[in-house]
Amino acid sequence: MNSKVRCSVCGYPTDEDAVGQCPECNSYVCDECIELYDSYCQDCYSRADEDY
Repeated sequence: MNSKVRCSVCGYPTDEDAVGQCPECNSYVCDECIELYDSYCQDCYSRADEDY
C-alpha cells in the first residue's frame, strides 16, 4: 500500500511514489505543481527567480 504525502505547494494529498521532490529542499511536489514551478517547490522557485 502506498503512503500518502502532501504537496508542499498546494497541499493536495497524493501517493508518495507519484510525486517528485524539489531538488533544493527535498519537499514533495505533486505532478501539477512540478510543471508549474519547473521541478521546484514554490519557495525555492521564487528564491531562484529572485537571484536572476
